[in-house]
Amino acid sequence: MKRFFPLLVFVLLIPALLLGCAPQPEPSPSPLATPAPTPTPGPVSYTTGLPGNDAYLPVIVSIDNVLAARPQSGIQDADIVYEVEAEGRIPRLIAVFNDKLPEKVGPVRSARVYFLDIVKEYDGLFVHIGGPQGRNNASNVYVKFRSLGIKHIDADREYTWRDYSRKAPHNCYTDVGKDREVYDYEPAPHAFLYSEKGLGEDAVSGLKLTVPYNGAENKTIYTYDEELGAYLRSNGTRPFIDANTGEQVQVKNVVLQFANHSMIDEKHINIGLIGSGEAWILSGGKCVKGTWARESAGSPTVFFDADGKKVPLQPGNTWINVARPNLGVTVE
Repeated sequence: MKRFFPLLVFVLLIPALLLGCAPQPEPSPSPLATPAPTPTPGPVSYTTGLPGNDAYLPVIVSIDNVLAARPQSGIQDADIVYEVEAEGRIPRLIAVFNDKLPEKVGPVRSARVYFLDIVKEYDGLFVHIGGPQGRNNASNVYVKFRSLGIKHIDADREYTWRDYSRKAPHNCYTDVGKDREVYDYEPAPHAFLYSEKGLGEDAVSGLKLTVPYNGAENKTIYTYDEELGAYLRSNGTRPFIDANTGEQVQVKNVVLQFANHSMIDEKHINIGLIGSGEAWILSGGKCVKGTWARESAGSPTVFFDADGKKVPLQPGNTWINVARPNLGVTVE
């Protein structure tokens, strides 16, 4: 029995020894994690910096802004709006439509030569009802239309109409989506610098801007609403309303562009929109005071801070108020 026990142990160990000597299978490699695909940036608007639209066919409309013309229609849907003086120092609106195309915009009014400097900057189609055409070429808009090569719709019954529930001449309107049919060229895109980051640490308080154009009813006021994250526009003591929505106009960015105004004949003015000057930029309840510069009729206006860096606007709509350097504008 003593001989048998060691033999039994040896026999039992043989499979274990053989197993230990046999080649072991290689462990299966762990599957590699698949990296998440980098999202492809979508289209971004040239005129608002908002996502979703990279088409560029701007329709630019001269809009009446005397008291009798208010409330205007479609103005909230404009991507960019300029407020500039006309005769009697009463401002008029030059509205750029690209992202949204309201079917009723107006009241449409006449052109001025310096309006065309704005239109040329965007290489856009201009809608207006007439304009100065006297012997003085300096104030004749049709001479300047030809010299700048601007495509325009002028009192065309196919593209403008009268709303007889309102008194003339404050009752002419246009459909900016239909106006795009007139385009027979591809306009060169114009874009400001946009950023969600805001104006930066050097910005000061910019909760309220007052631009005292001629007459109490023409005093333009922007008041920042923190809950909306936008400025509410008023004229005098009255909220500035869009007739299409019945609501007070909201503005994401407000720019004050100081420019020289001069008489070019006994009735008409010109505004120096090519060159340079002081500028205030308001966004997010903050204000940066800097400068603006534009080299030529076909080049864009660029806004700089005090250090000469381009100032970014927040994505959204922008109103640019052009003012005389001595107008008495205030920011709080």
